[in-house]
Amino acid sequence: MVVACFLVVIAISYFSIIRLNDNSWWEIHTYQVIVQADNIISDLQNAETGGRGYIITGQESFLAPYTDSLQNIYNDFHNLDTLTKDNPIQQKRISDMKPLIDTRLSELDTVIGLRKYKGFDVAATVVSDGTGKVTMDSIRKIVTDLKAEELGLLKVRTSDSDQTASQTQLMLLWGGIIGFFLYLIINNIISKFVIKDLVSKPFLLKEQQAVFYARSLIEASLDPLVTISPSGKITDLNEAAIRATGISREELLGSDFISYFTNPDEAREGYERVFRQGFVNDYPLTIKSKEGKMMDVLLNASVYKNKEGVILGVFAAARDYTRMKQATEAIELINREMEAFSSSVSHDLRAPLRVIDGFAKMLSEDYALKLDDNGKRIILNIQDSAKQMKTLIEDLLAFSRLGGQQIKTDYVNMAPLVKEVFDELKHAVPDRKIECHINELIDTKADKDTLRLVWTNLLSNAIKYTRPKESAVIDISSRIQDNVIVYSVKDNGVGFDMKYIDKLFNVFQRLHSADEFEGTGIGLANVKRIIERHGGKVWAEGVVGEGSTFSFSLPKI
Repeated sequence: MVVACFLVVIAISYFSIIRLNDNSWWEIHTYQVIVQADNIISDLQNAETGGRGYIITGQESFLAPYTDSLQNIYNDFHNLDTLTKDNPIQQKRISDMKPLIDTRLSELDTVIGLRKYKGFDVAATVVSDGTGKVTMDSIRKIVTDLKAEELGLLKVRTSDSDQTASQTQLMLLWGGIIGFFLYLIINNIISKFVIKDLVSKPFLLKEQQAVFYARSLIEASLDPLVTISPSGKITDLNEAAIRATGISREELLGSDFISYFTNPDEAREGYERVFRQGFVNDYPLTIKSKEGKMMDVLLNASVYKNKEGVILGVFAAARDYTRMKQATEAIELINREMEAFSSSVSHDLRAPLRVIDGFAKMLSEDYALKLDDNGKRIILNIQDSAKQMKTLIEDLLAFSRLGGQQIKTDYVNMAPLVKEVFDELKHAVPDRKIECHINELIDTKADKDTLRLVWTNLLSNAIKYTRPKESAVIDISSRIQDNVIVYSVKDNGVGFDMKYIDKLFNVFQRLHSADEFEGTGIGLANVKRIIERHGGKVWAEGVVGEGSTFSFSLPKI
């Protein structure tokens, strides 16, 4: 009877160990799923970083992270799909994630193409509309739900493992007691060693697997990752941290976390903030390697705790954004230089113009009796030229400032805006007979201030080039075409020859002489630049002597 009980205890213990090993395998599986899901987000962020770097600088070297991430994304997605074949709920999430990933990569590819073939302004406008953020937020939401599901399963499996381990320990204990009665002292000693071995084995296995989990998670990241003790000492790290610092693993372990940053005080503040609030997001620091190489990083960190809720340390990840920071600083420098140049032009060119105009005015007033008609005509020409030069400078300044001006889109009630602009322009020519038809106009989302400048240029041109007509007619309309809103300004003015259409929207390109119609040749160039920054296009049609139609498109809201 005692022998039978002993065999039963051994059998139960054996199956408990098998069950414990199975649970341990599933725990490993759960962490593998989480790692692959995080890899997908990391790959997409790397792709975005490369794409944005290229959009900002136009240098194809910035596309390297984007190109490298494309294959990684689909490899990680395939691994994630394979790992979750046993879970229909997770398979549904992965099925929902696939088209979103395709969409985000397509969006990035489109913006890169726009930057390559149409320039920074068009690409920046598309990036700023927020579509990419919406797609990424949807992907992150799915990944968050997926990880939550896996962590829930992990909790159940860990609980089951603990229960199984306890059951195994209890059975082995009973086996030892029974063995004591069977084999007396000698067998009892043998049983004690067996029990010790059998009891410790599953726990050692579990401890080894926990270490494996942690190592797998840390090494899976391309970013430098470290774990830090409450005293600020590095307790674990990955290969990326070794590469970033140029220091061996042995030297880094046990060293001060803050020692590897250019500003240790800021690093300490970031680390202490994690303990105060439980986490930090995108905390800017700079890592200095052993060779003196600098890496600008954004630190993301959170505390980790034991079962009792006691904080054991901090898990920290440093995302390299050196290239992005350099590109941003380069753009800011260019903008500052452009602003300085504009200010210099404004001051240095306007000052002599004021002197010329002032002396011409003095001549016309103080020497009016001594000047013949030809002399008076010459002074008048000088004043007109100075005035025209002043207008040209102001137009050039406005054109240059448009490139750095931020586009702030908001809802625009189009018809009242157009009427307001036309009324202001008509007030300047009260003697003109102008018939303006403002049809029902489709509202849009755009930067109202720059859009006002578009309408001012187009309507002022329509008023100017219908001057030879006894009765001017201007027709303003809108329509939906190919999923965009098209606005048109049609007039019955002098028109233009379509063979010169390529020159029409370029700076300083005028199809009529200054003697016929005043102007600087900047207005339509401004129109083109503004509309392209909104993601639209401009075009025109004309017939000499019959009039012209100028049109532009804006994205449909």
